[in-house]
Amino acid sequence: MDGEQTIWPRESFANLRALLLEALQAGMFLSREATWRPHFTGEILYFADRVFGVERPAVLVLAEELTTEIVDNAAESDFRSTALIGLTLAPGVELGQARATRAARIAETDVGEHYWATFVLDNAILVTHGTPLSWCRLVGEVMNAQISTPFVQRKICQHCHALNDYHARVCANCQTPLSLTGKLT
Repeated sequence: MDGEQTIWPRESFANLRALLLEALQAGMFLSREATWRPHFTGEILYFADRVFGVERPAVLVLAEELTTEIVDNAAESDFRSTALIGLTLAPGVELGQARATRAARIAETDVGEHYWATFVLDNAILVTHGTPLSWCRLVGEVMNAQISTPFVQRKICQHCHALNDYHARVCANCQTPLSLTGKLT
């Protein structure tokens, strides 16, 4: 999974905060009162996606460092749609395990259409679960426009939940053969 690391200046990360807010406003996903609020060591933005006139609450979390608390909270949340964006990933954060937790949570609650994504700017890491709604696609487009190397979804080992490069055939951690980037079994 070692790749060329992307070094992001803090100012660029602050600009991303404004770009995401403007994009969601332009897409008419935000109410007039919507604003970034403190959330653990980052910020959270509450809004709604509207599909066929039905409002579906969603959240966007932005943090310089995605910590275990932020990632675990998102994996276990009741929101149908969540996107996490971090400059870096804190040591010990297991995105593969968080995705497995999210998959189990969704399976037990049967919420229907859902999406959970984590973008880590350093190394262009992307881990997802579910089908992106229009706001998720918009956020993804904004994210990809800000980096020189597009985000590529990582494969998750079904055995140990380790993240692996997209083209890996066996898990770098446990040597188990890998399947597609899709659903966990």
